[in-house]
Amino acid sequence: MICRYVVKSLKLAVSRAGDDHGAALIEMAISSAVLLATFVGIMQLTMACYVYNAVNEVARDSARWAMVRGNMCSTNTVNLDHCNATSSDIQDYAKKVAAINWSQCTSQNPCLTATWMTGTKGGTNQHPATTWSACGTTSSCKSPGNLVVVSVSYPYSFNVPFLSTYSMTMGSTAQVVISQ
Repeated sequence: MICRYVVKSLKLAVSRAGDDHGAALIEMAISSAVLLATFVGIMQLTMACYVYNAVNEVARDSARWAMVRGNMCSTNTVNLDHCNATSSDIQDYAKKVAAINWSQCTSQNPCLTATWMTGTKGGTNQHPATTWSACGTTSSCKSPGNLVVVSVSYPYSFNVPFLSTYSMTMGSTAQVVISQ
């Protein structure tokens, strides 16, 4: 009796082994998961590229904004706002024009720093060279011919569902010579 039951069960299992009912459902579930993961990954990489470009753009724009706001700007350009601009003025400007979320930036981690440098001429007549050294934040450091360096360091987090969050810091530096 038990032997008949085992033989009958084996015959039933063998007859169903060639049956592919339900295989399409499993294949669809697996391929949909892979397709969805690929789509989310592409979206996250696209957002990372967007943020990287925004960080580069805000560094360049802020440096150009600071370039015309040295200690001589009120003399050369009447009615120009924020003459003799400070680092916090440059940060405020960057927050107005940048298309990134500044909420992750705090006073302990400002995300944007401005440094002024003064140049020392050297080298030979055929090969002139300028050596730049940090100057500080005094008014004389912001005179025409000196350098303003704006550095942006922005934390970006990849948000992929069901995976741990991965973050990276995107940074850019722009430097220009103060014109007025």
